Amino acid sequence: MSDLKKKFDCSRGIRMLEDDAENALPQPAITDGRLPFEEIVNADSVMQPRLPTERLLDKQEHIDELAKTARHNENHELDPVTVWWSGRRWIVIDGYNRMAAYTRLRTHKFAPLKIERVPVTVLPPCSWREARLRAEEANVKNKLSLTENEKTENAWKTCAIEGLNMSKPEIARRSGVSVATIDRMRAALKKLNESGQVCIPVDQSWADVWAWFKGRDAEHEKPKGTEWERQMATSIIRDLRRKHGKVMFSNPTILDMVFKALGPRMPKRLVLDEWREGAVEWLECDCEHNRMEA
Repeated sequence: MSDLKKKFDCSRGIRMLEDDAENALPQPAITDGRLPFEEIVNADSVMQPRLPTERLLDKQEHIDELAKTARHNENHELDPVTVWWSGRRWIVIDGYNRMAAYTRLRTHKFAPLKIERVPVTVLPPCSWREARLRAEEANVKNKLSLTENEKTENAWKTCAIEGLNMSKPEIARRSGVSVATIDRMRAALKKLNESGQVCIPVDQSWADVWAWFKGRDAEHEKPKGTEWERQMATSIIRDLRRKHGKVMFSNPTILDMVFKALGPRMPKRLVLDEWREGAVEWLECDCEHNRMEA
């Protein structure tokens, strides 16, 4: 069985936030409810419950809609981004997609917008651990729901972060997984800490840790939703977006033709293999749309 390999860089983000706290400066005053765009930074390896490779199309469509809204809004503003003062910098707690939309507008190839300051809501002074819990709460309320994989990985990260001291029912409630899953995570974490493995638990994926805990080789196993599969999907989608832009993903007729070219059974495989969360809902909506047009 191979050693576990780092999948995330959460520990580096934690070190940055702890260094900020040790060398903290007074929190700057905000007079007009806005901050310079360039002064707001991400610490998504620690603060963001969402995985960068999950639900890519949904996220891109959400960012597209936000950018469109901001372009037509007065002052090109969206709802305030929630930020937290780490002691040295302003960290995004809630509003990653809004920041991505602002970035898209600022760097638009043909019609860039001069967005220098963005509206913010400031989190009261607290530790980075408390700020992370607030980020978790904010994302639970977000209309773009977390996938099952994101919920599980976020729960594992919460278990693996030292110093949170949360009960199993509390972690389960906040993350949306079962108490039994938290039991398994804590058992795996205990074994991992006692094993002599040269790794930092919070930088591992739960899928790999669970495979290791059960005595399987995580490097050669490829269950649904593995990092390899997500990376391949990300690469394919990135190439499609680069070559065909929004046309392919905004025109259902084109997508329908693509699926038919791949094979008449492709929609059924999408459902049975669970390649994409929400495939059943998508198919039902597509059928209803076709009935309305008939």
